[in-house]
Amino acid sequence: MSDDPVGHDPVFGHLRELPREAASPGFTAGVLSRLELAAPPTGWSRGMLALAAALVLLTVLGAGAFERLRQRQELRGEVRSLRQEHDQLRSELEALRRSAATEPTRILVGGDDRYDYVLSLPAQAPAAQPAPAKNNRIKS
Repeated sequence: MSDDPVGHDPVFGHLRELPREAASPGFTAGVLSRLELAAPPTGWSRGMLALAAALVLLTVLGAGAFERLRQRQELRGEVRSLRQEHDQLRSELEALRRSAATEPTRILVGGDDRYDYVLSLPAQAPAAQPAPAKNNRIKS
């Protein structure tokens, strides 16, 4: 038994019995001339590829610039929000300082179920700026 399945198929056997056709003398030249006259391939030319690459590049650069602009606007909004919060905290701190200058300070020291022990300190005058520290070295 042969490993060639074509050799055992009767269709291929009948095809082998048919007479061989010989190509006419001008067959090859005719096929080659028709190929030369055929329309050029309809693929992308180099100019079209360059144009497509330029459009892709412009799109990517435009998207990057747009994203950078969006991030800057977002950061500006965050900075504006932080500045408003800073101003609010500053005004609250100033109000607390004014309150501390006019009202006595009360500190809860401790207590039990019956009593709370509170230390009351007198109102303070605005603190003066401390003098700069002097360099007092001990000589040995």
